[in-house]
Amino acid sequence: MKNFQLKTLFDDLARLKDGWLDGESLALESNALRKISKIFIDNYPEFLPIPLIVPTPEGNLLVEWNTTGYPSIEINIDKMTADFQHFGLYGDEYFIEKEFELSDSGGVERFFHFLTEHVK
Repeated sequence: MKNFQLKTLFDDLARLKDGWLDGESLALESNALRKISKIFIDNYPEFLPIPLIVPTPEGNLLVEWNTTGYPSIEINIDKMTADFQHFGLYGDEYFIEKEFELSDSGGVERFFHFLTEHVK
């Protein structure tokens, strides 16, 4: 079920054209988006809530969860990197920021393992 929900989200993103936001935003590069889509669909943990996945005006992705600490990820789809951020409950001292490479299976595995520990 989650795979279908994620596929639907990514299919919608693939339909965006240049200028989708006030005429000045970039469409998502189709081959890179396909790679990111496959990574998420094939690896997303079943027990995690489905995130909000939105495009950025620069042609990348923002992934957000409405959970404790409001974790989010900025994905650079051309570079195949994911920058994770999580705000702690007790102020800046618990702020977490970590970057992941998504261009190889080891990086993908580390990324999703990290998500299982930090998205609650």
